[in-house]
Amino acid sequence: MSLIQEKLQSEKLPQSNVSEKFAEALQNHQLQEFSAGSPYAASLYPLLKALGLKNIDRELIEALPHFATEIDLVDLRNILVNLGYDSSKENIRLNQLQKELYPSVFVSDSGQVYVLLDKIDGKILYYDARKEQELSSPDQAMDIQGSAYLFTDKHASHGQSNAGGKNNNWFGDLTGRFRKLIMHLFAMTFVINLVALFVPLFIMLIYDKVIGIKSLDSLPLLLSGVAILIAADLVLRFLRAKILGAVAGRMDYLIGVETFKQLLYLPPVNIERSTVSAQISQLK
Repeated sequence: MSLIQEKLQSEKLPQSNVSEKFAEALQNHQLQEFSAGSPYAASLYPLLKALGLKNIDRELIEALPHFATEIDLVDLRNILVNLGYDSSKENIRLNQLQKELYPSVFVSDSGQVYVLLDKIDGKILYYDARKEQELSSPDQAMDIQGSAYLFTDKHASHGQSNAGGKNNNWFGDLTGRFRKLIMHLFAMTFVINLVALFVPLFIMLIYDKVIGIKSLDSLPLLLSGVAILIAADLVLRFLRAKILGAVAGRMDYLIGVETFKQLLYLPPVNIERSTVSAQISQLK
């Protein structure tokens, strides 16, 4: 019987969800187990405390990503979004970041993760996520190139009913997070369509400059130019498809989650006396 139990336990281990382990570690106040192996998980507690959040354990359990193998930078930013904080990236040297932008997460080009807590009297107070220690260093000693992730509380009423009577444009705020990627997609599409126009122009040049005046010397130059354009077109099409897949997947997940949240926060009077068909029409 013990062999059967061991076999069943071994079969269940690969199916265990890492996010459930994180939640269990938080419930048991085992912070070392929660932050083990992931510098971004280790930086969550200091960052949330610096942002002034209370009841961190409960909020973290509710905001943890589902079916996550580990907490990475994307998961950290998504957790902060679920808690009502927008994040933006800025490429900058660590000691050049203004004090007004603290607290923030700084990721160096070498992969080091720091939670910038405060800047006092020429010293930077920070949390080293790999060492899991709160340290301070002079401003000159922290001349490190990397990316700073700034967090802004733009959703103070996130997860609450809007009592002020104003319609919060949550869908516009959600899609606005992908504004830069959408602009890149439009630029790629414009260039791809522009390259497609060069194909008939190339055929006209062949008839006018090569066949018409029998100038075979210009043919290799034209062929090399068209080959470069076709290669660039293929690369741009591949990148566009990759970005479209990433944006579509993220927006599908985020819009679905946010729509379900909006339904949960509807006043009960709108749901109690509504039929199933009326609720379905509201969802649509």
